[in-house]
Amino acid sequence: MAAMVLTSPSPLPTPPGDCFTYTATYPRPTLPGPEWTLVRVHACGLNRAELRSRAGLPPGRPEFNIFQAEYHADPPAVLGEEFVGVVDVAGPRSGFSPGERVAGFIYGGGKAHDGSYAQFSLCHSRRLFRLPASSAGQSLPWDVLAAIPMSMVTAYGCVVLAGGLERRIASQQQQQQQKQDQNQNQDQNQDQNQDQNQNQNQDENQGQSAGGAAAIAGHPNVTVLVHGATSSVGIWAILLAKERGATVIATTRASSKAERLKNCGADHVVLEDELDRDLPRLFPCGVDIVLELVGPNQTLRSLGFAARYGTVVVSGVLNLQWELHGFNPVMIPPTRNLSFYTMTNSGPGGEDAEIDHIQPLLAEVIAKVEAGAYPLDCILDRTFKLHEMGQAHEYMEQNKAVGKVVVTVP
Repeated sequence: MAAMVLTSPSPLPTPPGDCFTYTATYPRPTLPGPEWTLVRVHACGLNRAELRSRAGLPPGRPEFNIFQAEYHADPPAVLGEEFVGVVDVAGPRSGFSPGERVAGFIYGGGKAHDGSYAQFSLCHSRRLFRLPASSAGQSLPWDVLAAIPMSMVTAYGCVVLAGGLERRIASQQQQQQQKQDQNQNQDQNQDQNQDQNQNQNQDENQGQSAGGAAAIAGHPNVTVLVHGATSSVGIWAILLAKERGATVIATTRASSKAERLKNCGADHVVLEDELDRDLPRLFPCGVDIVLELVGPNQTLRSLGFAARYGTVVVSGVLNLQWELHGFNPVMIPPTRNLSFYTMTNSGPGGEDAEIDHIQPLLAEVIAKVEAGAYPLDCILDRTFKLHEMGQAHEYMEQNKAVGKVVVTVP
């Protein structure tokens, strides 16, 4: 099969293209067990974690996900952690059938075993999800489909599950409804025989009630800071948070990317170098949810941006640094919360937690992409071909993208 093989793991300044060798004769994988599938890959999304693997840097243990027992520091020959494609061979206990269109999150791929930079890739059934069989799933091209699953699911998990966005909005709506009810009760208890001044006060109270109703009809002002917003997860965080009514603040190091972030829905765009100065001016009391995608070593800084009872969710390693040295839980400011999100086996034993929502969520979002609810130019930045993997890595490494970089597989 065709594959892009990592033959010379090397850090910069080695050109990325010198690290890979394209071959048409790489051995096709075979199923290691009955719960596995072999998928014909049509496109794969790129992750910055793969830059570390290409450079020969050891992965973090969370990256092995359900393959923790297979942890090793050296990368396999074929990188790649995600794909979209068609099931070619299905194990008898996988729950899948040949011919099904699927998206795979192969966290172990490109780490514990060969990944998706190839025509065929293994994927455990616990990390394989059906693409919708409706016209919504079949009308989008493979490169667009590849820009959706992992980034979107990660952003949803960070903002909605770990950050509690919908819960926060519901709580504020309930508080606003209670205030509206109080105003209405005050209006109803007004003495109908009051003089003109009293009637005027009644009108003012009714106006206040109308304002409360308008706030409820709209959305409460829950604030979300996306630190590392031009990444594919950052873009999806903006889209999903705005769709649910949050006020979104996006950060970037490049002023040239500010307009694109606004076009994706960000209410405020703050340059990285100005964040410590400008964010307190915009939100003196802090923000409700901080999505930390730059790296764990930014955690203390992000906690300083959080409002009382706010949550910092650490998920990304855009700066390629996994560790936070010298951290102690007592450094977390009082009433602030710190969380981490990845789609992992976080339940007891080998149980997966918080994954039942993924299949319906994926179908819903793909249908919305087809309907134009999410702009394609926000989701997919650029598409390369498999033999252009070096160029794709260089493009990503130079931070040129706003959104997902995708590679199609012939």
